[in-house]
Amino acid sequence: MKRILLLVIAIVIALSVVACKDKNSGSQSASSYSSEETLISASSEPKDEETALFQLGLMTTDKKTMKVGDTLGDWTLSDLEIEYDGANKIQMLEALFKGKVTLKGTITRSGLMDVGYDFTVSEEDRAKMPHYISDEMEQKDEFMFMLTIPENVANAPSLQHGENQECNITISDYRFIFAYMTAPDSATVEKIGI
Repeated sequence: MKRILLLVIAIVIALSVVACKDKNSGSQSASSYSSEETLISASSEPKDEETALFQLGLMTTDKKTMKVGDTLGDWTLSDLEIEYDGANKIQMLEALFKGKVTLKGTITRSGLMDVGYDFTVSEEDRAKMPHYISDEMEQKDEFMFMLTIPENVANAPSLQHGENQECNITISDYRFIFAYMTAPDSATVEKIGI
C-alpha cells in the first residue's frame, strides 16, 4: 500500500513539473505570463525620465529630485540607471556625476584590488559630494571611493598596503552605486597634490 501511495505522489509531482514547464515555455505570448514576471522584465528596461533623490554631503536636509542633466553643487548628473525588483523597490542605482571638484582627504592602497587606490574625503569637504537618499539604505558616515588615476597624472602615489597619505585631489567625475551587493563608488582623478 505504501508503494502505491508513493507511486501516486511521484506521478502527481511529475505532472506538476511538466505543467509548469509547458506554462513557461517560450511558445506563449508575453501577456500569458504572470504579472510578477511581466513587472520584473519591464522594470529592467530604462525609463525615459528616471529620477532619484540626492543631497550634497551627509548631514544636510537640502534634498533634490534629479534627472539626467540636472545640477547639484558643482556636479551635473550625466547618467542614471535604476533597476527594480518584483516589488518595484530599487535593486540597483548607478549615477554618474560630471564636474570638477577639489577635495582634501586620505589616500590608501585599495583593499579590493591589488593595484589601485581608495580615497576618504575629509569631514570638511564631504558637503561637496552628491549622496543618494533612500529609506532602504543605511546612512553613510563617510565618503570613500576607489580612484581611477590616469597615467598622465603627476604625483601618483606609491603607497604599500596599509599605508595612507593626506592629500588634495581634483576629480572630474564621480560614480555613485547603490546596490544590494558590494559595489564601490569611484572617481577619476585629474590632479593629486601630495
